[in-house]
Amino acid sequence: MSNPQRIASYWDLLEPIWDQIDIYTNPETFLAQFAQLPQAVGDLYAAHWLVSEVVNGAFPQFFSNSTGVLAPEALIAFRRIGLTDAADITEACMTFFGDSYPRDRAVRATMIDWVWAETLSEDDEYNLDILLDLSSQFLDAIGKDQNVFNLAADEYANRYRASLK
Repeated sequence: MSNPQRIASYWDLLEPIWDQIDIYTNPETFLAQFAQLPQAVGDLYAAHWLVSEVVNGAFPQFFSNSTGVLAPEALIAFRRIGLTDAADITEACMTFFGDSYPRDRAVRATMIDWVWAETLSEDDEYNLDILLDLSSQFLDAIGKDQNVFNLAADEYANRYRASLK
């Protein structure tokens, strides 16, 4: 006999807080609001954003957009969720920004906007190839149609829910 209990989606934890976190204004606002979330909810929020951006347009898009503010949180989240390959790949991409990851979008833009140039230098082409290859590896790590990510995120959400009972 099958188990009639439905395994809820991790999105059930995100939906109620989705509009409460401001990733657009500045890093300080984001960090203050993010700090108010339960750890598991914050982890799922950060991981979901990174996955969505990389699926939609690779790591250069993630870093160029406001969502890039939460890269350090997404990196930690992937480790906590159990997706170490995704975490390692994210960490490798973050090294393009040096030792201290810039949360400020304008700072990141000056460091990554070469990606969108009409003509790239040989070094920039090489670096873009690396970022796109890492993006492809990341997509492999989260599974076709994000199934590996979704399963791991659902399991993580269910562990969090169980800890509340």
